[in-house]
Amino acid sequence: MKHVPAQPSSLPLEIHPDLTLEQWLCSPDLSFAIWMRRNDYAESTRTVKIAMWNKFLHWAEGKRLTLDSITYQNLHSFLEEAEIVKAHGYRYLRLIERVYVYLIDLGLPLKRNPASEARDKTDKEEKKTWINDPTVFLEREEKEKIEKVIMDRLRMYGGMEKKVEKEGKGRKKQSWVMVRDAAIAAVMVGGGATVGSISKLSVNCTKCAEGRISLPKEGGGDYEAVLLPIGDLALTAWRRLLRHRVGAGKLIFPADIKFRVTDVDTAGMHPSTVFRAVRSVFRDAGITGKRACGATLRNTYAAQLIDLGCDDLELQEYMGFKETMSALRLRNAYFGITPTENDPITAKLAKPG
Repeated sequence: MKHVPAQPSSLPLEIHPDLTLEQWLCSPDLSFAIWMRRNDYAESTRTVKIAMWNKFLHWAEGKRLTLDSITYQNLHSFLEEAEIVKAHGYRYLRLIERVYVYLIDLGLPLKRNPASEARDKTDKEEKKTWINDPTVFLEREEKEKIEKVIMDRLRMYGGMEKKVEKEGKGRKKQSWVMVRDAAIAAVMVGGGATVGSISKLSVNCTKCAEGRISLPKEGGGDYEAVLLPIGDLALTAWRRLLRHRVGAGKLIFPADIKFRVTDVDTAGMHPSTVFRAVRSVFRDAGITGKRACGATLRNTYAAQLIDLGCDDLELQEYMGFKETMSALRLRNAYFGITPTENDPITAKLAKPG
């Protein structure tokens, strides 16, 4: 399988014949690019999907695998070796799953879609291992490193409003990006926000006088959490820069802050972009691996609440949990109480709520 860089075909769409199974097997990269052009995707979405697909093809080439020989075990190996985290891994499997649905329709002789099987196997394994799945917190020194990175970015870039006005699209490491990423990490470690909630936060999400932040609840509605000082400082700096870009919309973390008409709302950030933002802060703090993610920051926020003396009802309220049992589970994890299957109480506490 020859790997070609992710570039859409330069030929006009109308002169391409219908894609055949043989074309897919011989040129999976070009076939995918043509297939993407025939789907109603935005150009940015198409570019991301092509990049994802070619990353998978490059890995398969190194393993001497072709599309007709891929198994669900191969897909699991790909996600693990490429260090693709859970949320992005599911997006990969959904993308590959759609390709194989198309290939099977073209006549690829498979009894089952390998991506569908990989997703099912992953779900079953997670259900088996939930009781031993560790809840990760930052050590005090690590949290201080994260906060130092956040504060250093605010000091270095937070007062550069004029520079932000002149910055154009496409420049790397723009000052507003550095502050935005710091603010995102700060809202997670200082407010308990999840990756999913970041893209939905409005510009009016905070109640400064009360030290609270309003966060979207999974399943609908909002809840109020205590906003710790690091979160408040970072959001204030980010708002100051955001005001210098016209028409950013109603979201505090829009997908972009290009100049827009003031009554036009922008889309929220994609979860993968949020993940990269958080990872950049972890990287500057010298923390790598699977722990370098938003969930670790949110867990560390809960740990700070516990240290401040919050009881389980308060922890449930400030974390947006549906049940107090989830707060008890998190407290047990923080204090190192390991649930066992033989203990009905701690086993119940171990179940995610």
